[in-house]
Amino acid sequence: MNKPKVCIIYGWSEGSWHGKQLRKSLHDAGFTITKRCEDANILIAHSGGCFMLPNTLDAKLVLLVGLPYWPGKRLIKSVRSKLKDEPKNLWWIKKIIVNTGYIFIKPKRWYKMWLAWKSKNILGHVAPKVVIIRNDNDHFLHPEEMHKIATLNNWFIKLLPGQHDDIWTNPSPYVKLVSDTYNQLAEDGESKVISI
Repeated sequence: MNKPKVCIIYGWSEGSWHGKQLRKSLHDAGFTITKRCEDANILIAHSGGCFMLPNTLDAKLVLLVGLPYWPGKRLIKSVRSKLKDEPKNLWWIKKIIVNTGYIFIKPKRWYKMWLAWKSKNILGHVAPKVVIIRNDNDHFLHPEEMHKIATLNNWFIKLLPGQHDDIWTNPSPYVKLVSDTYNQLAEDGESKVISI
């Protein structure tokens, strides 16, 4: 039997450097990583990457992690709050440097992402199983708006502890969620909290 393929869609000023631990954890759990979303059984989109989903989704499972959606709150305020609350350690320092590099390497991608974020076009995407994930200390996704979006789109909800970028430093709960829900989520059209 073929291993399920996972495609990671990185967020604003993110790239493969950020996803090293996540990719290793997915590989160890029996998944294959692909860079081609068209070939993926599972999509994991983080932050601004949630607005970069392909127009047609063949994936059976889509995880939207840290969707930046907080109506009425300026994006710069979310960024400032995130930077203030993030643990400052060696990984954080490296991340800031790498993020800066990614900004200059792929300016067209960031511009396209920004336009997609402004238009909020995520709401038009449909996949068989979508899980929207919010960390309890995420300054980008409003908790009530998350529930509205999930209900409107028949998505599932998962709440996890941690910060906006925890998927990169603590991938275990996300990989467990992928493992537990791939081919197992009920397709009853109800928004619900999934326990892992």
